[in-house]
Amino acid sequence: MKSILSGLILVLALFSVNASAQGNSEDNKIMSQLTTGAYSGPYYKSEEVKPLIVIQDDLKYYKIDDYTGIDPNWIVSTNILKGKEAADIFGESSKNGVIIFTLKKDDKAARKFFRTVKKNNIKV
Repeated sequence: MKSILSGLILVLALFSVNASAQGNSEDNKIMSQLTTGAYSGPYYKSEEVKPLIVIQDDLKYYKIDDYTGIDPNWIVSTNILKGKEAADIFGESSKNGVIIFTLKKDDKAARKFFRTVKKNNIKV
């Protein structure tokens, strides 16, 4: 009786491990499809969801496409705004949130980067 019970426990354990591995595999497949844009199931969003990214200069904000050109050593502060707080300042363009970078004013490279941003982008 004892060996039958331990055998049954082993079979149940193997079954549950196999079932959970299959579930994880399917979840991983869906997550992979979501991140690559290949998923078209019930949670598919056709529009790209990106926050508004801006650089702040005193009370003026300048939009940038991405922050990869910003050296982390130039950053004084980073603020994230969402919801009503973001909408009050940035309107409809902030529907996916806002990331605000404030750069050092005494760093020559940071100021040069900021001048380039001001020249090439519109104020938000």
